[in-house]
Amino acid sequence: MVIGRIDFSTRYSQSFSQGTKFKFERTQYADCEININLTQVVYLFYPLKTLFSSTMIRVTLIFFFVVGFLTNALQAQKVNNYISEMDEIIDAEKKHFQYKKEQTTELTSNYDVKYYRLNLTVDPNVRLIKGAVTVYFIPNQNITQIIFDLSNSLVVDSVRSAQAGSFSHSQDLVAYNQNFTNGILDSLTIYYHGEPDQSSTAFVQDEHDGSPIIWTLSEPYGAK
Repeated sequence: MVIGRIDFSTRYSQSFSQGTKFKFERTQYADCEININLTQVVYLFYPLKTLFSSTMIRVTLIFFFVVGFLTNALQAQKVNNYISEMDEIIDAEKKHFQYKKEQTTELTSNYDVKYYRLNLTVDPNVRLIKGAVTVYFIPNQNITQIIFDLSNSLVVDSVRSAQAGSFSHSQDLVAYNQNFTNGILDSLTIYYHGEPDQSSTAFVQDEHDGSPIIWTLSEPYGAK
């Protein structure tokens, strides 16, 4: 049975069978010196015959099937964990929404916010936030005080606007005393720092691929 063939030139070729031993040394071809021991070449071909046997093919297919099944099972578990985590977040947000709805007063609904500009400093390794938020708004009536949500866990350093005024911070609210005219765009900036409240998903410390991260929902009800 011929299992291989080596061509050294257009004028010379040699076929060989299993177990046949040839040795060609110092054969001149195309200006290159070739030293070949066909005994080694023949025994390299023989194991390939068993490598692709039907038994090996079945074992290989079973192996890949098991690997694929385990991979899918792990992915399914990750998806289930993700869904469970999202369900917990949704439930928490529903509770915060209900609380927010119950706490809404006329003092926080007498103006229309047009724009928030945030300037924040955070470190994923430290549960701390420092920064300033500038609020652009239009009052829907003449008011002498404007109120914003801000958790008591944070400290207000100062509040600045075009006109001087005074502020107070209590019950998760910042009140700024100043005259604001109905229908006129105005703004003020609140400077604050502190450790964010841990009862909501507004500021969550976590890890991704071994690195610390901070994440938040796009617009959580706990953001204040």
